[in-house]
Amino acid sequence: MFCRSAFRLSRKLLSKITFGSFLVYAPRGTSELSNRAKQFVRALKEERFIGAPPQSPSQFAGRRLAERHPARIMEEIFGAAPLLVPVPRSSRAVEGGIWPAYNIASALVANGIGAAVLPCLQRVKAVRSLPSPHPERVQSRSNITNRLPP
Repeated sequence: MFCRSAFRLSRKLLSKITFGSFLVYAPRGTSELSNRAKQFVRALKEERFIGAPPQSPSQFAGRRLAERHPARIMEEIFGAAPLLVPVPRSSRAVEGGIWPAYNIASALVANGIGAAVLPCLQRVKAVRSLPSPHPERVQSRSNITNRLPP
């Protein structure tokens, strides 16, 4: 609740966002590697266990990130002890529903990447997903003012 209250006091947007990516995939790819990546993303979104022995895909991704990237590289992106703020899904949350970004953030903290998870964002209006590019609708979907609380 703190984040939402603080946001209401000031509507200034960030002027700079530093980011990195890991396990990027092409959703429309057709190669074997693309298909495996799509299966992993599906498991991640459903929190369906993978591998042998079975494990959470979020925990797998958090562990792999910690193994593959030294702490100094992560500090360049995140800082020394960041709070991780998971972004809600495009739909509104339902009780007992899966929140992949929260699961991933928790796994990152469990693997020493980040100090804590701060789930302070809440989806107030569902964001329509587009099955294919529609230039006439992309602007209304991506407009930041459509994603901010009143």
